[in-house]
Amino acid sequence: MNRIDVPVDPKLSHLFFGRDSGSILRIILLTALAGISISFMRTVFLYSLACAIFLPSFALGANASEEDAINHLLNFVERSQCTFIRNGIEYDSRDAVGHIKRKYSYFKGKVYTPEDFIALAATKSEVTGRPYFVQCGEGDRIPSALWLRVELEAYRKTRQKDK
Repeated sequence: MNRIDVPVDPKLSHLFFGRDSGSILRIILLTALAGISISFMRTVFLYSLACAIFLPSFALGANASEEDAINHLLNFVERSQCTFIRNGIEYDSRDAVGHIKRKYSYFKGKVYTPEDFIALAATKSEVTGRPYFVQCGEGDRIPSALWLRVELEAYRKTRQKDK
């Protein structure tokens, strides 16, 4: 990379070489020396600004279906009327969904898919490492992760039929 030495008045040197090495004055000066017009730089800036504004909204749209699936799983737990076993203690579905929502809120920055949600918020105790179980009626106790993955698969199949 070529270095451009530009004579600068010592009184203004902090604008070019101070803590803010990416200052606007330096950028303008270097682009002018490189023969790049200000109108071109303005165009590049406006395109960059448009991308910064609109691209995150596209990303949010892509995650909307994942969020719908997670909300479906939360509603499924709450409506299930099953007993949830966490660290050997039985909880009803309302208490269970409250606990799962709190864990989901805690791990939200790490949850990108419904599978992440199941693994981080609805599978095991973070304190003891013991798995969560679900018992519906007189049926067997099954791991909550398996129970939720089966429901997620059924939900996705239903969504595909609707499309």
